[in-house]
Amino acid sequence: MTVAPALLPHLEPHPQWKARCLQVMGNTQVKDGQYRSAVKLLATATRLFLESGHQSEAAWYRSRAATSHRALGECDQAEVLLDKSRTAYSEMGNEFEAAKCRSDLGNLMREKRQFGASIQYSSTARQTFDTLGKTFYAAQCSASMGATYIRWGKP
Repeated sequence: MTVAPALLPHLEPHPQWKARCLQVMGNTQVKDGQYRSAVKLLATATRLFLESGHQSEAAWYRSRAATSHRALGECDQAEVLLDKSRTAYSEMGNEFEAAKCRSDLGNLMREKRQFGASIQYSSTARQTFDTLGKTFYAAQCSASMGATYIRWGKP
């Protein structure tokens, strides 16, 4: 374990640093497979970033918490968090991160067997990545769409 838990009481007057400390702890718990604890820590970090006006960091922590929810089989919670992150990134003009959220939503929708939504999210993300010149990410979306079509049984 890290020294992060010992630092928390000293970081109370510094919400941004406390949030970063919670993020370190959350990442450690994800690596250890302790997803429930990670979700709680990342939710607190998100709240602290929102309270201190750091929208980008809050969006990033939401998407990290969504990954833990997904690992726990809590796809609806993961969807809500990813959609909030996508919306926040779009409002900030960060289309790359918004497209990454769309790509993650596409994969999540495939898991939920919502194949039409999966294709829509992945296709939109791929178009954005193409526009931004991010060919690696665009290729990942194409592969994801292929996997969705195979699972869906559509040509």
